[in-house]
Amino acid sequence: MAESVGIAFGGYMRTLRERQGLSIQEVCRTLLNASDGTDAGSLSRLERGKQQLAAGKLAALCRVYGVSPEVPLERLELDQEVDRHVKLDTGSKNSPELLQFGRQLMERAERWQAYACFRDSLLEGDGKDHVLRFNLATVARALGRFRFALHELSVLEGECLDRPLHPAVLERVASTLRSIGDLDAAERFALASADAARSRGDSRILGFAMTSLANVNIARSGDPE
Repeated sequence: MAESVGIAFGGYMRTLRERQGLSIQEVCRTLLNASDGTDAGSLSRLERGKQQLAAGKLAALCRVYGVSPEVPLERLELDQEVDRHVKLDTGSKNSPELLQFGRQLMERAERWQAYACFRDSLLEGDGKDHVLRFNLATVARALGRFRFALHELSVLEGECLDRPLHPAVLERVASTLRSIGDLDAAERFALASADAARSRGDSRILGFAMTSLANVNIARSGDPE
């Protein structure tokens, strides 16, 4: 079966902490005098999938991690949906196999199953795998969790400046911003994606970037023609 919601969500909360370069003890010291702080044991159990935290304590962690509470809440929704509806054995495949299988599922528009594959591949393998994280954010966007997708893509964009994946990340940020109605920012990212794709001679991503730019203009006009 796919990993449980507790393990999957706990793993993501650990990722948010580690991105800030903080230990569990440092997080708890930061929140020591806060009314909605938490202790090291509770935070450790959360990250291992053994405990849930109240909304106030989760919001306090988000302040320390520099992320909107909407981001982990949307991630939690995704993991809960997998727990309820996805009957998929991810434990029998290694991380590269899960990535490949997830791509095949995306091509068949089986998005929830694809999300489970990408998510569990990250849990099992290298959490810094840029391609895998890109695929996870892409399927989260397709499932309507735009804040989570945008946050993950924004983090990824800062890490991929000198990588071939960068123009694709910029385009996906643009399309996600358009989905949440931030058309000015979407236009900037679509243009940046087009420029990056041209500089790398990547005609495929250039086509996606120009399509994103066209979709921004369509959204502005309200007229598909």
